Amino acid sequence: MDQPEGRLNSRSDLPEVTILGVRLHNVTTSETLARIDAFISEGGPHQVVTPNVDFIVQSQRDREFFHIINHAHLSVPDGMGVVYASKFLGTPLKENVKGRILVVHLCRQASERGHSVFLMGGEPGVAAEAARILTRQFPSLRVAGTLSPPFGFHDNERQNNAVVEELRQAKPDILFVGLGAPKQDKWIADNLANTEIPVALGIGCTFDVISGKIKESPKWMTDVGLEWLYRLTREPGRLWKRYLVRDPKFFWKVVEQKLGKDFAYKPDIKAI
Repeated sequence: MDQPEGRLNSRSDLPEVTILGVRLHNVTTSETLARIDAFISEGGPHQVVTPNVDFIVQSQRDREFFHIINHAHLSVPDGMGVVYASKFLGTPLKENVKGRILVVHLCRQASERGHSVFLMGGEPGVAAEAARILTRQFPSLRVAGTLSPPFGFHDNERQNNAVVEELRQAKPDILFVGLGAPKQDKWIADNLANTEIPVALGIGCTFDVISGKIKESPKWMTDVGLEWLYRLTREPGRLWKRYLVRDPKFFWKVVEQKLGKDFAYKPDIKAI
């Protein structure tokens, strides 16, 4: 598939693991931080994605999302489900990089390097509260701004242009986008080059967790891959379909890959 017009494109020298046709770079958290630091030194634009089980499942029925993940400058595994799958396939990933924790690590590193960050997404006030907490944790952190765009802004040319211009004026080194997948990743792919920001990554509900709006799962549950169960018990009405219907298909498809099925092209998980 050709690269869509206006989209970022990337090739990397990093080692890769492929699960259901989705490329993941086989890196540790420290290697991820070093690579993002290098991206900032190079100048933009660089897109970072953090595929978890749900990303990979969604990408099987969303060709655009599938393509964006596979052409990101850095694709790091987020979640023990992905790590367990890689081991089962005989191509073990080094580490669960943990997207939400990566944000905190990046803010620490930014405070040490003198880099600035911009927090975009979430309900009104959530990004600002997350920024306040992060600057309390890292007093030297430079926050270039926070923004909660209006719902549907990306489909409104005037509103989207205003967001891009605000980001251009803020000139952060790192942009965190919390719009939910795949919306956040598609928005970055379409707009990052116009913002002139060196690095952007989609971070899902991280602002909600940092701000305390959503309670984070106990560390032991995250470490063994049971974060999904904790989240399901907290928000069953919203998450039951994702965790009980959609995502289990991932593990059946991984077995198919183990048995030799080729997922190099558009896979065939049906839309839910």
